[in-house]
Amino acid sequence: MKLRIAKPYLTFRTHENAPLRRMCLWQKGRLMAEYQIHFTGSWEGFPVWLDVRRFCGQDVEVEITPELNVDFGQEEEMEIPDLYREDLRPQIHFSVKTGWNNDPNGMIFLQGQYHMYYQYGPCSTRWNNMHWGHAVSKDLIHWEEKPCALCPGPDGMPFSGNAVLDQENRTGLGKAALFFYTATGTGFTLEEGGKGFTQHLAYIPGDEEEMRLYDKNPVLPHICDGNRDPFVIFCEELGDYLMALYHEGEEFGLYRSGDLLHWERFQTLKLKGDEECPNVYPLCTREGVRKWIFTGAHDIYVVGSFQEGRFVVEQEPIPLSFGGIIYASQWIANLEDRTVRVAYEQLGIPSPRFSQQLGIPTEMRLIQNGEQYFLTALPVPEIKTLCVREICEKDLKLSGGELWEIPVEGPAADVEVRFLGQPAGTAVISLLGVEMCLAFSQNSFCMEGVTAPLSRTGRAPRLRAVVDRCSVEVFLDDGAVLAVARCNAHVGKSWFGIQGDTSLYVEFLCCQSLASIWDTSGGKS
Repeated sequence: MKLRIAKPYLTFRTHENAPLRRMCLWQKGRLMAEYQIHFTGSWEGFPVWLDVRRFCGQDVEVEITPELNVDFGQEEEMEIPDLYREDLRPQIHFSVKTGWNNDPNGMIFLQGQYHMYYQYGPCSTRWNNMHWGHAVSKDLIHWEEKPCALCPGPDGMPFSGNAVLDQENRTGLGKAALFFYTATGTGFTLEEGGKGFTQHLAYIPGDEEEMRLYDKNPVLPHICDGNRDPFVIFCEELGDYLMALYHEGEEFGLYRSGDLLHWERFQTLKLKGDEECPNVYPLCTREGVRKWIFTGAHDIYVVGSFQEGRFVVEQEPIPLSFGGIIYASQWIANLEDRTVRVAYEQLGIPSPRFSQQLGIPTEMRLIQNGEQYFLTALPVPEIKTLCVREICEKDLKLSGGELWEIPVEGPAADVEVRFLGQPAGTAVISLLGVEMCLAFSQNSFCMEGVTAPLSRTGRAPRLRAVVDRCSVEVFLDDGAVLAVARCNAHVGKSWFGIQGDTSLYVEFLCCQSLASIWDTSGGKS
């Protein structure tokens, strides 16, 4: 079937129970893009807006295997009724308008805006047909979804990667934002005759806005079956740029380059219990001690340093988050005075329109407790701009069994509780229908089936909880422990409460009711 692409979006319907078919777009005998799609062949099912703006004004040959007659439409914009008003739509977390999203990619601050790219599948609420979606923000909280930045092409799908700013024009491409990513090759899998994964480069030169593909890709050839998810950063200790690349199993490769185009492996590293999506970055403690953090997709990290041209791990791996929800966190490049990261939260929201969300951006720090170093994560201060009502108390004393309770307004809430000394017994905190249990003598925290240590440092217990419609994020011990769970918030319970089975002494308590990040009148954030 020949199609003249006249508008940015190709529209059709899918259904997860329909047979899976392969769709290829051809131009002059060259494969331009390849997809796996559950076509319905009718206008019933999940509505898809497939970004084809790169072909606007051109003819493409559409091949569907096994053959099926599909009545395609074309649209200028996504026209989605009741956008951001859906019952299960997260109100303070980023989620895509429609489709699937997972790993944050290419996070970078450019020209006064935060750019968030992410793995995006427009054809279903399940994973497949990966693109790089794109959203921008001026405050890390309110996001506006933009057209796709990278789409499936002759080299396959664009999998995860990151961004770095080439200030010195080491590539010869000018002062450009560079985006490293994995190209899957066409054919989808090696078993089907597909090419092996390779590492590619895209870039945005100067003050331009659209990505270009480097014309001499790949910058790193296929190494082993699983190699993917490049993460690039300048390493002062090496005097070169460093690339961390997932290999397979628990193995990662470390590569170095002077020009960001030619890479040489100098080390392999195993991260017990983790895989995929490496992040590597330096942090300094308040005392000025500089260490490097290496973390995998499951949020397990090691602390170390570069010595004599190699990364030396200095303590055993530590899980930062508990609950199995946090995945593939990535920090934002080109921030001078802070380290901020965003995580993919694997929630499986049962909405017919979307199913995932990205986490609240968190400020990352490194603390030293004795001879041990701990990574910490706390919500960025910008979240306070959503506050519509705040109630704070100091030096609150509750007798055993006494319930302290206040109403919460708005669709979400942010609560902070600091206890005085080391309490005995247990306490229960309720927030928008989510119950959290703190067992002080057992140093244990639990909620919604998730358990975590209450403290790692031995300090007096502290808790920060952010609850949205489908998620609860709890930051314990000043962020040294992060517990995240799925939840069904509200259910008619719009209040915050705290109660202990013995006397509780609360040094500080603050409950903030939060407004939505979405402008539901116009569909933008």
